[in-house]
This record gives sequence, structure tokens and C-alpha cells, in this order.
Amino acid sequence: MRLLDMALGVALRVRRGLRRFGGGRPLIRAPARARRRDLRPGRCTGTPTRRRGMGVPFGCHGTRRYPVALTEVRCRGRNLSWSDRERKADKRCPEYDPGPDSRLSTGRANRSSDHEAAPVDNAAHDVGVIGHAAVSRPETVGRKSAVRLLLKPALSRGWRDSETLQFGTVQRYAGVLEHVDRPLRDFLGLIDGTRDRPALLAAGERAGLGREPTEELLDTLERTGLLDDADAAGAALTRFPRPHRELLGPDLASLSLVHSGPGAGPAVLARRAGQRVEVRGAGRVGAAIAAVLSAGGTGTVTVTDNGRVGPADCSPAGLPPSDLGRLRATAAREAVQRASGRRPGPDARRSQDQRPPDLVVLAPRDGSGAFAGGTQAARELLRAGTPHLYVGVVEEIGVVGPLVTPGVSACGHCLVLAREDEDAGWPRLLAQIADEGPGRARTPACDTALATAVAGLAALHVQLHLDGVRPPSVDGWCELSATDGMSRRLRLRGHPDCGCLWQPMPPA
Repeated sequence: MRLLDMALGVALRVRRGLRRFGGGRPLIRAPARARRRDLRPGRCTGTPTRRRGMGVPFGCHGTRRYPVALTEVRCRGRNLSWSDRERKADKRCPEYDPGPDSRLSTGRANRSSDHEAAPVDNAAHDVGVIGHAAVSRPETVGRKSAVRLLLKPALSRGWRDSETLQFGTVQRYAGVLEHVDRPLRDFLGLIDGTRDRPALLAAGERAGLGREPTEELLDTLERTGLLDDADAAGAALTRFPRPHRELLGPDLASLSLVHSGPGAGPAVLARRAGQRVEVRGAGRVGAAIAAVLSAGGTGTVTVTDNGRVGPADCSPAGLPPSDLGRLRATAAREAVQRASGRRPGPDARRSQDQRPPDLVVLAPRDGSGAFAGGTQAARELLRAGTPHLYVGVVEEIGVVGPLVTPGVSACGHCLVLAREDEDAGWPRLLAQIADEGPGRARTPACDTALATAVAGLAALHVQLHLDGVRPPSVDGWCELSATDGMSRRLRLRGHPDCGCLWQPMPPA
């Protein structure tokens, strides 16, 4: 008995040594441990017999970060394939067990089977089969009837082999259609935005695919985010002036990928046309933010500032050097007009639009918008229930955030109080450097590349907020460094001494 205990102790020490030598991973996994791992809900207990990477032009296999992350695992006796990150639940698997983990990995599934596709949670991922053809894509949105369908032109198309067609290259949006024969290839060419669903079903019958398989294919392509509504794109662009429509083509293509349902991207762009953003500050950062927002489809962008344009205000993305000496407000207004393809001049739409802004960007020229969350202007916005975003460049750090939703997220004063908890002298110092205080820098540092990057990131966060998506600057802020080019996000909690989260939510 004593010898048995000694042997078990030696074996345990050897195994721990292998763990340490392997950097936290055992060099040899015990079969029992493998069985325990595979018996978790949604796991397949089939024995992997072959594993091969598919279509990985570059990337690190050690971290599994692929631009095209499609990795196949086949089980002995079953012609199935799963992604390498997670073996998905499937009713064709002999050990299928639906559970909370039986979700499909985003953008990774690639199935080829002679069996009928099993139903999976459509909210997470959809897989459909037409004969031997199977396609997969996440983020499904319900379809509309009586629309002219087309394969999304924003997705690239490439042949893995003579019978396998891939749409897109980025992991999140990529989809694979397998066993594509000549009739199916010809039918895919007909999904070009000139035919509605009944016409496509009739074309599928003429091509020999059959009506029901053709309808199943269209449903699968739509659920997986590969189809778009050709009519919705044209209707959305009519909301914008004619010179601006052609410039919005790439933006509309991007929105069709971010919002995958047919017509969802154009609907978001059309909603932007009716929104209003006010930018306070016409420096290198503020003017660039306003121009980018206008170019991206925001209907009304106003810029408020005083004084005349100086050399420190000029930037390739904002005010050009030819505006030196002009009024900042006038120069910024014309920059916004040029960004949307309009001819510079008096803005009649601005004088007619008396609505309060949907969001205010605080981007003062001295960069104090990055830390002056307790100013009078910020308190007024908080009381009015107006969402606002702090943006600025402080010395060699660019800051985007926090984006404040009054009554919902932490505000700029929470950031000031958190800084005061760490540095008791911060309020006195802040009073000297903010709002043109006597301690401000005589020549504020504002690297052109850093200011442009900060403006682009801030404009993206504004667009996400307007589109109904929560940007990372909510309850936090993002920093970009001119020293090493690194970016990071810092979390911000509501401060107990602020009381901003005590206020009731403003009326919708």
C-alpha cells in the first residue's frame, strides 16, 4: 500500500512538471480528461481523425487569429465539419446534447453533408442546405417580401476549388457555399437586384433546381446576411442632396455588412439623414470630426466657435491653410459642406432646423475637452438630457470619451471626481488650465496625425451612438498615444459623489 502511494505521488509530480514545462498546458492530455471535455453540453464526442486549415493566406496559427478562419474537423464515420474554436451542436452528431453552449461560432461554420441540415438557434447562427450545397453566416435578420434581391456587392467572391464558392474574406462576414454545380452557378448570377423573389423562384425552376430547393437557398442566403434589398438602397440615397449620393456608396456598402438584414443598412443611412450633431470647437480635432460626420451621412452638422482661423487650427482633414484669417465658424461650415459634396455658401437648412441636437461633441481647441468634465457647458447638457462626447488632444495623448447618456452612463464630472480621489490638488489645477485659464499651454501640442486619428475615432463613436449601437466610450474613454501609437480603453464608473445617475431618464 505504501509503495502504491509513493508511485501515485511520483506520477502526480511528473504530471505537474509537464504542466510547468508546457507553459500551463499539459504536453500529453489524458484520455479521461479529453472525454470530460467533450461531454460538456453541445460537444461532440466523435474522435477527430483529421484537422486541416482552410484558406489561411496569413495569420498566426498559434493564436487562431485568421483573416479567413475556417478550420475543418472530421469525425470518424461521419462526414461532418466544425470550426476549430468550438465543436458545434448538431443533431447529426451521435452524442448531440443541446445545452447553453450549443451555439455556432461566429463566421466559422463550414458544413458539407449528405444529410438534412439540423435546425439551430437562428438568432445566433444559421446553416441551410440545398441539395449538397450548404452556406453559413451569423447575425440573421428577418426578411421582407416583394423586394428585389441581390448578393451584397460589398462582399468579395472567390473559388476555393471548382465547386466551393466563398463570399467575403473577413472572418465575421465570410460564408462558404459548397458543391456548386453549373446550374447553381448560373442561378447565383441572376441574383443581381433586377428580380424579386417570385421571379427568382421561377428562374430556379427553369434552371432545374426546383422551386422548394430554390426557396430554401434564398432563405438561407438571406438569413446568413448575404442578400440585400436593391430598392432600399436607392430609397435611402434619395434622402440626401444629389452631389452627396455618389459619395455615400462606400458608406452604404459598409452599413450593409454591419447590419446584415436585407435593407437594414440603407435604413440606418436614411435615419442618419434626419439627425443633428453639434460640434463645439473648430480646431484640428473639432473641424475634422464635423467634416467626417457630414461625409458619413449625418444630416445636419453644425460647428460653433469664435475667433479667426490660426495656423494651429489647420489640418488636411479639417480647415485648409487657405482659411487662415477667416472666421472659424464660417470656415468650419464650409468644410462641412465640401465634405458632403455641396458648394460652400450660406446653409439654409441650418437656419430652418431649430431642433435640439441629438448629440453634442465637446472638442475645444486647447484640448481641455479631454478632462474638463465639470465645466458649466457640460452641466447644462447634463441637465438638458443631451448626450455628449468629450474629445481632445492633451500634450501627446488623444482622448475620446466619455460619451455621456444623461441618467444612464457615467458623466465627465465622474471622471473629474475619480481623478480627485487620486490627486487632491487636481480641482485647483483644472481650474487653471481649463476654459482659457491662466495656466494653459501657450502653444498647445496637437500632432497632426494624432489629431486626425482622434477625430476619426470620435466620429465613428458618434455614428455608432446615432445608429443605436453602444460605443466603447460609454462608461469609459479611449486613449491614443503619439509616443508609441498604442491605443487603450479605460473604464469609468459612476462616482457616488456625482449624482448624475440619480437623475431620471429624459423623456424620449
